[in-house]
Amino acid sequence: MFVENKNKEIYFTLDLEQDYGRINDYSSFKNIDRLINLFKKYDLKLTVFITGNIIEQKPEIIEKIKGNINCEFHLHSYNHEINRTLSYEERREDLIRAVDVYKKYFGKNPIGWRSPCGNIIKGEINWLKNEGFIFSSSVIPTYRPGLYNNLNQSEKPFIYPNGLLEIPMSSLPFIKMPFSLSYFQLLGWPISHLLINNKDNNGHLVFGFHLHNLSKLDDMRQLKIRFCLGYMRNQNNGFQILEKFIQTTKERNYRSELMTELAGRELNY
Repeated sequence: MFVENKNKEIYFTLDLEQDYGRINDYSSFKNIDRLINLFKKYDLKLTVFITGNIIEQKPEIIEKIKGNINCEFHLHSYNHEINRTLSYEERREDLIRAVDVYKKYFGKNPIGWRSPCGNIIKGEINWLKNEGFIFSSSVIPTYRPGLYNNLNQSEKPFIYPNGLLEIPMSSLPFIKMPFSLSYFQLLGWPISHLLINNKDNNGHLVFGFHLHNLSKLDDMRQLKIRFCLGYMRNQNNGFQILEKFIQTTKERNYRSELMTELAGRELNY
């Protein structure tokens, strides 16, 4: 069962990017109205990590979210390139470009960051601090071949030597899979629910999802076969699984908060 805790918070985080983070299409954006209605129904807060190219190309989506639910926007790179394909300098240029676009649109400096695919590197940690970021939510406590091995990483927030706060994503117990809609769909809700109910958590849960998790998209055929196979399972049940998860957190008295609220407590500001 969930450990009873006086302070139990759930952080719903949306990575707002092009379809599957890989395809130059935006058919998943058709899910935004239904998502907004779901969050309004349960009075939830939403933390959005958005790519710079979406800020430039789809500002109406930002305004729709801002105008309907309690939310905040942070950065998720500019192009959402798969980071292992980028050189060190290309990664830095992408970050600087994302910061510039964010400032122009929101009229303020960005303070939160999430690296694509959870692949944050040492140089990036320093760049973020130098650009005035307060926190990152990039570390995923699991193993992803070719990108990272975070199996020994705690889910508890920690501070890098340069003062930047890291807020890792939560993971499912026993199997160390990310606390995300993608993996709930892959496992199926009965297994996911069983694992969630046996999670010994640290007082808060960081949950991630994408618009492309919520319904079937025709452009999935453009993905490599291994990605297609991963996304095919329960592809039409995204909204149903998300709502069941929301209901589960409600039943266990989890309070929905924004990530800046957690960062503020961790950093005492």
